[in-house]
Amino acid sequence: MKRRGFTLIELLVVIAIIAILAAILFPVFSRARQTAHQANCASNIKQYAIGILLYADDNGGKFPEAHNQNNKTFWFDCIQPYVKNYKMGKCPSNPAKISLNAAKYGGMSTYGVNASLLDYNGARGLCEVKVPTRTVLLCDGSYLDQRHAALNTDCSQWEQLIITDPKFAGIYLLYGPYYWGPTNSYWLTYPYTYRHSWACYRPVPVHNGSVNVGFVDGHVKLIPIKQLIGPMPKGHPLGAPENYWDNM
Repeated sequence: MKRRGFTLIELLVVIAIIAILAAILFPVFSRARQTAHQANCASNIKQYAIGILLYADDNGGKFPEAHNQNNKTFWFDCIQPYVKNYKMGKCPSNPAKISLNAAKYGGMSTYGVNASLLDYNGARGLCEVKVPTRTVLLCDGSYLDQRHAALNTDCSQWEQLIITDPKFAGIYLLYGPYYWGPTNSYWLTYPYTYRHSWACYRPVPVHNGSVNVGFVDGHVKLIPIKQLIGPMPKGHPLGAPENYWDNM
């Protein structure tokens, strides 16, 4: 008996069904991948937070300095005895092109620590934090230079800035609202007058508009960027309950 092949109509129907299934499944796979990346990032931040707290426990309650200019180390160098892994410094959702080898002036991270706790001029003590459960220790972040018009106007756009210009994404610390608040207006203008101002290190919403945040008590939470930052351009007032940055 002679075999009958598929007709053109039948082939087109099969192709149409495959296209419909692909259109349905691809977004599902994409969301699953994003969820996996977010979970991996949260794990990185959790381990870093524990490392920072262990360091503080071994050093009289003092956090490591974000950047020690004398011995040329960063905070993630200081906690290596506890975490033993530089490669955790890259969030899989962040497009940053950074070195993940031993830092020592050249290595960077896609996570930044709260500069009001781990500043380069001398870190604070754990006992100074009044509300550990609501004070940022570290979170997703990137370097944004003065060419980015949205720097102090729309925090929801900060992710797009590093996607279009990923070479500026490496960081080591983050300046929160304290450094662009009403009592320190210097930080509002400084990023636009000097390319490498530390005031340009910002949290970024690399997880669908949200940021993975590690708190001083060690827990990690995914927070929408606008909730974390507060009203632009100045954030929540210093000491306000909504302020995640300077609860001391």
